[in-house]
Amino acid sequence: MSSYSIQEINDVLHGEIVGATSCQITAPEQLEVASATEISFIGSKKI
Repeated sequence: MSSYSIQEINDVLHGEIVGATSCQITAPEQLEVASATEISFIGSKKI
């Protein structure tokens, strides 16, 4: 299974990172069930 560091993902997205960047992300998952190695997002038209 492939995994990517938070820094590697941010290099593609050009976002702003707050906190540690060494955690390895293994998969996307719904926010309610995501674990420490999974990435999720919150989409809102208000933001």
